[in-house]
Amino acid sequence: MPQLIADRLLAAVEPLPHSLRLRQVARTCAALASSDLLALLAELDGRGLYERRLAALAALAGRQARHLIDRINDPDPVVRRYAHRAIGELPFPADDIEFTMLTAPKAVRDELARAILRAGRTDVAERLVPVIRRRWGAAEAARLLPVCSAEVVSAELPMLAHVITFSTSLGGRHPGAVLDEAERQLADLPYGLRQAFWDRHARGLAAAATRTPARVLELLERHPVRTLPGPLRDRLAELAAVSAERTVRLLLTTDRHRYDPPLRTNVARRLVAARPDGLAVLAHRHHKDLLALLRQVPPARRAAFYDEGAPPGPYRYWCSVDVLTVLPAKERHARARAQLAADSQNLIPLALLPVAEARPRLLAETRAADAWDRGWAWAQLVHQAELSGEPGALPEALELLTRLRNEQDPVRHEALNAVAAVPSRLFDDATAVLLERLTDDALAARDCSTGTRAALVRLAGAVLGEHAGGPARELLAWAVRTVERTDGAGLTLPPRRERAAVYELRAALERSARSRDAALLLALAETLGARARRAPDLAELLERVLHSGGDSAVERAVALLLRDSDTSPERVARLLALRPSAITLAPVRAVVTRVRTDLLGPLLTTPLTAADLANADRWLPAQQHLAVEQLARTVDDPGRALDERAAALRAAARIPVHGEALLRRYVDSAEIVLAEAALAALPWTERPAGALPDLLSHAADDRARVTLYAAGRAARFTPSAELGPGLRRIALDPGARVTSRKQAIRLAAEHLVLADAAVLLREAYTAPEQHHDVRAAVVATISERIADLPLWDVLTDAADGPPGLRTMLVQHLRAHEVPMEHRPAFAGLMARLAIDDDLFIGASARGQLVSWGRYAPEEVRAIVPLVTDLTERDRWEGAARVLTGVALSDAAHPLGGCAPGSVLADALTTLIETVHAGEPDLPGRDQPARRRIAALTGSMWSPDAPAESFQATQRAVASLLLTEPVLLPDATRRLVTALDPDTPDLGERLAELAVLVADRPALTVTTAESLRRYGNGRREAPEHVLAAARRLAAGDGLAPGLFAVALTTAGAQLGWPTAWREVLHTLRRHPRPDVREAALAVFTDPA
Repeated sequence: MPQLIADRLLAAVEPLPHSLRLRQVARTCAALASSDLLALLAELDGRGLYERRLAALAALAGRQARHLIDRINDPDPVVRRYAHRAIGELPFPADDIEFTMLTAPKAVRDELARAILRAGRTDVAERLVPVIRRRWGAAEAARLLPVCSAEVVSAELPMLAHVITFSTSLGGRHPGAVLDEAERQLADLPYGLRQAFWDRHARGLAAAATRTPARVLELLERHPVRTLPGPLRDRLAELAAVSAERTVRLLLTTDRHRYDPPLRTNVARRLVAARPDGLAVLAHRHHKDLLALLRQVPPARRAAFYDEGAPPGPYRYWCSVDVLTVLPAKERHARARAQLAADSQNLIPLALLPVAEARPRLLAETRAADAWDRGWAWAQLVHQAELSGEPGALPEALELLTRLRNEQDPVRHEALNAVAAVPSRLFDDATAVLLERLTDDALAARDCSTGTRAALVRLAGAVLGEHAGGPARELLAWAVRTVERTDGAGLTLPPRRERAAVYELRAALERSARSRDAALLLALAETLGARARRAPDLAELLERVLHSGGDSAVERAVALLLRDSDTSPERVARLLALRPSAITLAPVRAVVTRVRTDLLGPLLTTPLTAADLANADRWLPAQQHLAVEQLARTVDDPGRALDERAAALRAAARIPVHGEALLRRYVDSAEIVLAEAALAALPWTERPAGALPDLLSHAADDRARVTLYAAGRAARFTPSAELGPGLRRIALDPGARVTSRKQAIRLAAEHLVLADAAVLLREAYTAPEQHHDVRAAVVATISERIADLPLWDVLTDAADGPPGLRTMLVQHLRAHEVPMEHRPAFAGLMARLAIDDDLFIGASARGQLVSWGRYAPEEVRAIVPLVTDLTERDRWEGAARVLTGVALSDAAHPLGGCAPGSVLADALTTLIETVHAGEPDLPGRDQPARRRIAALTGSMWSPDAPAESFQATQRAVASLLLTEPVLLPDATRRLVTALDPDTPDLGERLAELAVLVADRPALTVTTAESLRRYGNGRREAPEHVLAAARRLAAGDGLAPGLFAVALTTAGAQLGWPTAWREVLHTLRRHPRPDVREAALAVFTDPA
């Protein structure tokens, strides 16, 4: 009886296409009694692969959980998919899922993890996370966190966060746990690495901001970032809703990347509504942000808002054209006139003036000698008519453009581009005649370019989108004629206006459909893309092309008709009935092979391609058998080219059962190309794991270059217990190719249980006479998975090994993936490599040690003798950079800073004592101690260090240098660097500096020049600089006077206010002639 039911079912569904076949099986089996269904499942499951897949579908439809539970780790991917779907639909025991996750190969674990996430099985995920972390690694375990409870995520995240990035799903579902972990990590991170943290976890933190924006804002304030990552910029509206003032302060303290988009409308609206302090200053930091904010300010207040934050100086009231266009007309006109009065050669503001003022000057410019200048003038004339808003201005401008009939195309192109940029709502029937004349003149010109035609099409498309279905019939008639005359190349229509536009174009499209090329119809359909669904009339017209169009037009029409997946099955059947030869067209073959498998017969008689076989697992066994026979004829034909035969072999891998049989016939072929193609394709069959023994057997011969990399896919489908012995044999076999051994190392780390992988990697590294490249692969692999494979003994040995091993360390060992408990070991390694003779190794390690040296203070202190030992000639410069970087980091004393007893202070003290005692006379050396001091102090700069600690370190270094008179220039440079122009004590500190250099005229001049940066830079609040300049100008010494002149140059950026002029005039009367001369060299006004 079960056999009869199975035969009838198979016979009933055989003539159906793939989707209907599955639907019929599911419907039939869902209606069967439980006993009948179980018998049917047993019968089908005992047959071939096709029947086993139908049995799994039947079990899902009939809700037979036991059948699917037993196949959760089935070798066949289709059967496995049905079983995994049931996890969310049927009562699957957690024990079975856990057992599978512990024993299944990696590919199955990946599929199962996705199924658990889709099903939302919190009970399963919470059981699996700690188990998977210990057995397979933190990265695999972390995937299940989004469906765990908040308590479990909070407990597990600290043990997983070092190897994962906060995903959108994790941050959105568990914002509290994510932000707690972010707070913990940021508190421990050196400030030099915080930007990288924010960039790496931006998506997850942005998702958390949608749920708890107040906490994210607090986190950004406590652990500031240099540049706000894009995902967090997208959440500025949520942050502004919490506190607009704090959000503005955040934006003012972060840099803005030149490619960052402007503030979004909802952000600008909230900020303008709140009007927090600093908003006007923020607006002027970037032009696009200024425009975004101005558009949200009421028009009457826009000018005042702009002026509030405008930079000080003579150009305070100058605005760009974009800004002027959003100001009220009266204000716009006044500022444009002022700009023209100040610079009569600047013609750009003309477009912002009333027509009566601007048009005569612009018309004069249209007679310029250069074509590009004339084109610009005509474009400005159109732009000015649009901006003026005066009645009749635009038609008058279009009337003037009719003079361009005999102009060169570049001029017409610029003018028509400007017309196309005018909002289409400003055109009406009154302008239709003028547009018709412009179109006739442009298209009739012999030099009409594609750019000019594109401008006309763009304008016509905008008119159609705006006015379709409206009363402006003459204007619409012009647009339709223009589209038809240009064949609609590049035509774009506004969203949601497709149906109305197609209605207006209907007559033109029908004429196009009757032509051989159907250019307009096809261009419009291709431009609309998926939006063509909103204009169903297009499909009817495209079907007409199948009857009257040329071959090329028919091919394009077929592709467009079959693009809609909802209607393509029926259309492809009608098409093949009308034109059987259409089976040669790629879009037709794609639909037939993927959906209409009942129409496969004609296709199987033609040569098959890899694209045809991409969905061969949907076909009936008889169809698959015919396809393999077709491919076998190609492969077996010695008259065909080898690459064609090899391509047929690779394509055969997609055909279940029969494809693998064909491949195995050629794995030992005498033709190397065919043998390698067959071996490389074996893992792409429905049984990848079955190919692994064949692939690994070639580890020692010439096929290894192909088979071991193909084994990477086969290994993903092979259980760890079966995979381990083969990989171990290859990794430890001196006779295996080096390539094979390296690949075996990588596969072991990726697919074996962590404990087994660690043993194998250590054995491979310590194996006698192991090849250097294999050891390098071991070091690289461990470094990349150091959290899961903490083989620090191997890495320590590699740090003392050849350069190749040390290079692997610095290239692949990433600090942020090192767990907290292993950071001292990591820092110790970097300290050993920081003084490496190899420039690349040393530089890479020093960059890490500067941030992480706090975890290995003794190793960092051990570097000091490399700097203070004057006989050391090679490594002292790298060591000096390490000491300087660590001193400027946020490491605690004695590593950070330059207080007495610190690492940097000890090194400098030793070197200063050497200088004081007299430099030793070493052959081939000149002042080695002083050169080391210059190296330690000359590169003291950090973009991330807080200003207070940075300045304190600079002053501490200067204090040490001042103990030796010959080092006064070095000390002076440190004191200048430590100055803060925004503090009230600026004058006092400069007065002390002036005393130090009082008897050193040359040093005084050099120091004064370095102070000019505090004058020439833009200062938001320069009152402290002015006060310091006044105090210094009151003295009669050379140093105070020159310092005052340097500070007074800030007046130029402010437009020379009276207070600054007074200080400058005082300095021009200074008793010291050098000061007077320096002050007279500063000019306040033009000649």
